[in-house]
Amino acid sequence: MTVQQAVPRRDTTWNVNRRTFLVGAGALLAAGLVGAGTSAARPRTPQRPNILIIMTDQERQPMHWPADWARNNLPNRQRLADTGLTFTRSFCNAAMCSPSRSTFFTGLYPAQHGVVSTLTEGGTLSPTEPVLPVDGQNMAKMLLSAGYDVHYRGKWHMSKGADGGDPSPEDIARYGFAGWEPPEAGQDTAPENFGGGCADRDGKIASDAAEFLRSRSASDDRPFALIVSFANPHDILSYPKTWDQVDGDCNNYGAFAPEAFEQGIDLPPTIDEDLLRNFKPTAQAELLLLLAGALGPLVGPEAARQYVNLYAYMHKVVDQHIGTVLDALESVSGMRERTVVFRVADHGEMGLSHGGLRQKAFNAYEETLNVPLVVSNPVMFPRPVSTDALASLIDVMPTLATMAAVPDRSAWTFKGVDLTPVIEGASSGATPPQVQDTVLFTFDDENAAAANGQTTVKQPNHIRAVRQDRWKYAMYFDPSGRALPQFELYDLHDDPLETRNRANPLDLANFDPVQVATMHAVLMDVMARTGTTPTVPIPQFPVPSGSADLPVPSGSAGR
Repeated sequence: MTVQQAVPRRDTTWNVNRRTFLVGAGALLAAGLVGAGTSAARPRTPQRPNILIIMTDQERQPMHWPADWARNNLPNRQRLADTGLTFTRSFCNAAMCSPSRSTFFTGLYPAQHGVVSTLTEGGTLSPTEPVLPVDGQNMAKMLLSAGYDVHYRGKWHMSKGADGGDPSPEDIARYGFAGWEPPEAGQDTAPENFGGGCADRDGKIASDAAEFLRSRSASDDRPFALIVSFANPHDILSYPKTWDQVDGDCNNYGAFAPEAFEQGIDLPPTIDEDLLRNFKPTAQAELLLLLAGALGPLVGPEAARQYVNLYAYMHKVVDQHIGTVLDALESVSGMRERTVVFRVADHGEMGLSHGGLRQKAFNAYEETLNVPLVVSNPVMFPRPVSTDALASLIDVMPTLATMAAVPDRSAWTFKGVDLTPVIEGASSGATPPQVQDTVLFTFDDENAAAANGQTTVKQPNHIRAVRQDRWKYAMYFDPSGRALPQFELYDLHDDPLETRNRANPLDLANFDPVQVATMHAVLMDVMARTGTTPTVPIPQFPVPSGSADLPVPSGSAGR
């Protein structure tokens, strides 16, 4: 079964230069619609760009690496940055994979789209693992309404098949995304699902995406939107258990050792942090135990060093596949100039920071939240530009709505902020404006991708956090209300490594009650405005870390 939608034919003849692109494409199109009530004021040929979204999995902004390591070792990452706007302070709004991806592709928080947990493999559809609603809003439906030809290649991980396994192409077509083909990639720790290694799922994804791009013609009337979703560097979860597992004459990443372990990456500066003695929320120390059991312990400094170097190496692997896609895009005359590329990742990776934490669960540190966001087009950005304007993945949907000239914005609910003023300002050579002062992060995956649940990381382990220019404030809470909430507050100017928790009254040297009260009010306001307030009472003033069982309260807060 395929999904088709009647789409009005539009004259989309392209005559692209930097000025007309800014006026004609996207938000930049909106800037040219002065006096849009008259037909003469509207451009005769709306120049809506092609859209290419390149997503990786578990990639944070480069941090704890030698200076210029990314520039020197990731040429295709640099290729996009050289013709793009790089957001240095861009963040995911949820973790882990399924919640974050669903937020990106709907423009809604998990509290609205319902995908609050990572979808696990095996078994039938489960009420404890809601999938992305077919009848809800999403990026494909929005772009289809603007006349785009919308395609998807690669990792999905937002719904399941009826048997609990991979969805079918027909399943994903029901959401509006055409062209997806199985198998899934990177959805678990099984080597047969690796992005690299013997399975090399990312290689197939790149090949399929390149084939689509080469099939397009400069004379196409209808602009396309192509999502290319890679699994790596998510394969890092295979170390130390399955990274070199033998499969016939292939041993996955074992074939690339010792090179893969010799990338020149040092251990992160907070690897030896004692989380409990440093007044951090108890869920973080408990996560160390969960990780050792689920993924295998890292015994000794050599194993730790191999972990951080293998993680860097996996960036190099997926960067080659990104190059395959960009080569195909540039092989069609004029295609690169009329395509806007969005380069993103669904969430970051702790990479042994903060006492040896791995993955991305049960924390709101920069290593988990700060992800790549690059908007690239050689006409808009003949030279590289960067901005420290706050941005997040939930902002991409409203940005695309403007860029694609979506005809009826009122038909869509956007919880994020339109970034086109930042893009327009940067492209014109001006200092890009700040369009928001606060980014919200939510975490509700209390099972942490464990199909049968987990009991190691106890409540409170759900998170609401706000990130501003200087301050980050996080609340860890128990949705049942039994365990008292715990809090974090970091001064990112004075303490960029987030080692001094100013929200714990037991830390007499660092506790800052005035700033705690200020940021607590900010969090309460943001949750109320975004519909993400927990349905349990929230104390007006934080309490020390360390919870006790309490009677289940009645009532709710913030709704």
